[in-house]
Amino acid sequence: MTQGACCTAITVKGDVAKAADIRQLFHETEKAFGTLDVLVNNAGVYKFLPLEDITEDEFHREFNINVLGTILATKEALKHFGPNGGSVINISSIASAGEPTAAIYSGTKGAVDAITRGLAAELGPRKIRVNAIALGGVETEGPTAPASSAAISRGR
Repeated sequence: MTQGACCTAITVKGDVAKAADIRQLFHETEKAFGTLDVLVNNAGVYKFLPLEDITEDEFHREFNINVLGTILATKEALKHFGPNGGSVINISSIASAGEPTAAIYSGTKGAVDAITRGLAAELGPRKIRVNAIALGGVETEGPTAPASSAAISRGR
């Protein structure tokens, strides 16, 4: 646990596309902080490829982390929000409108936008706000990392 002048943070390692890892994340969070008020779905990956280079593995990697991870984390958060509700913030992208060589990534962020709208309507009556922030380009290690790197890019 890290403590700063204004806040405390913990790190929990896991795969957001696996329900068991998500449960562990929330268990550790609850153990450290007691309650949950806000969930930020920020995990995300991308690999910009021309259509002819897209593989099934890359499709599933991006959709599992960017979309399934958002669903699983939000589903688990429902169990931990108190009677006053909570807030879910999904990180989307302006790329959800479609970008060259980003068919998969744009599709995942379009899905996040649709999920956000649907869950906002579904969960609003339970005092749970669901919003998305559509970021522009953010420089990460992704575009400059060697092809053999296993680095996960975050932020766009």
